[in-house]
Amino acid sequence: MKVGIVCYGSGNVMSLSNAFNYLGTNVDLVDDYKELAAYEKLILPGVGAYEGVLKKFRSKGFETPLSEAVQRGVSLLGICVGMQILFDYGEEFGRTEGLGLLKGHVAKLQHSMVDDVEFKIPHVGWDGVTIPEAQSKNCWMEGLFKGIDEGTEFYFVHSYAAQVLDQKDVVAEAIYGEQILTAAVQRDRILGTQFHPEKSGEAGLSWLENFLYYYVSTD
Repeated sequence: MKVGIVCYGSGNVMSLSNAFNYLGTNVDLVDDYKELAAYEKLILPGVGAYEGVLKKFRSKGFETPLSEAVQRGVSLLGICVGMQILFDYGEEFGRTEGLGLLKGHVAKLQHSMVDDVEFKIPHVGWDGVTIPEAQSKNCWMEGLFKGIDEGTEFYFVHSYAAQVLDQKDVVAEAIYGEQILTAAVQRDRILGTQFHPEKSGEAGLSWLENFLYYYVSTD
């Protein structure tokens, strides 16, 4: 099984690589779009502003080859802004068209107060993730959260969040102040996390291990 991290100038590449190495899986850092066809699993990291991340991604020529890889059945994991750019568009610094691989858009989080506790923007820190109403417990227990208890905390750092059109695509949620956040998504072999599994300790490593073995091949 060949696993690659898409390297286009944005994202926590070394932390991701170290996490997979810890799990005993060698990953390649892929900085040439022509090489994407060789991989069964691809990870798309992303840190920074939605518009800037997409500009870097597109300038490296990755957009069409990545879409073609998804059409062939490659498992794609977007992390943080890497997940956000999979959606139709983002609202940061005006409307920016995304990759359109998932239906929905990305909007700014709202500052809130709950019981005299201030929930500031950006959202930085550990929060528990839960099963959305539209999902079954079996989906959680047999899928990407296999072996991970509901309510387990993962590490978040973001100011914007996905507003998903089809709630069946949402496989995990988190609560921040008065908002229910999309924590993880899945549509067929397209997956994404708003949290950083590579920064989420043992739970994050378990999640990445599930990603490695949830879909073993592209057949």
